[in-house]
Amino acid sequence: MHGPDGTDYPNKMKYLEVVPNEKLVYTHDDDDQGVDVSFHVTTTFEDEGDKTRVSMRMVFPTAEERDRVVEEFGADDGNTQTMSRLEDYLAFYEAESTFTISRVFDAPIQLLYDVHTQKEHILNYWGPKESETEIIEFDFKTGGRLFYCMNMPQGKSYGQQIYREIVTNKRLTMITTFCNEQGEAIRHPMSDTWPVYMLNSMDFEAVDDNKTKLTIKGVPFNATEAEHQTFLQGHKSMEGGYGGTLDVLAAYLETIKKNKQ
Repeated sequence: MHGPDGTDYPNKMKYLEVVPNEKLVYTHDDDDQGVDVSFHVTTTFEDEGDKTRVSMRMVFPTAEERDRVVEEFGADDGNTQTMSRLEDYLAFYEAESTFTISRVFDAPIQLLYDVHTQKEHILNYWGPKESETEIIEFDFKTGGRLFYCMNMPQGKSYGQQIYREIVTNKRLTMITTFCNEQGEAIRHPMSDTWPVYMLNSMDFEAVDDNKTKLTIKGVPFNATEAEHQTFLQGHKSMEGGYGGTLDVLAAYLETIKKNKQ
């Protein structure tokens, strides 16, 4: 595993038992790299209709060793994040209704990432062309959120992004919803079958030193079949909405470039 600070964490798993669709049993260690982390894992898969319960049990040589791994390596939080990333991966992998839009911007990857993660930048481009955005709350961290209001000709529209994964200069994943003034998730004001929750991702890919490709994906999250179908039928209008936002973003990046000259 390659950490965000560049540190590498070698891992080795040796499978002891494989029961398809039911159970995996394996030992885990650090592949003789001197970190001395060793434990025994049993992962089970239980059918619950259209859902699957995944349970992971990790057994350490001693309680003290278990506590050390939690304190030094954040193993409990790490496993929670792994499960969340698995959930996100499956949501995109399975859904036929996934929405995707990409564009190459005339900006280095660091700048394009900054304008998506810094409040002073977001205020200058977020939302449709005719809107003006107000940020009510911004807590940029895993589990934190962006709560905003878009002031548009037809009135105010509230929304939020709850950050699930942050990989600097590479990827952002978040749950997005429409909100009321109190920041509580609500349905789309114009549709009773639009998904309440959507899972969105942003991937940043350097084309060269001064150009970056941004790919945005969206899919209904914990949604009904009717909500998936409504989302699928709304792709064309989403292309217009996101396209307008990306147009404003491109113009804002040009403004930044001119100001630096």
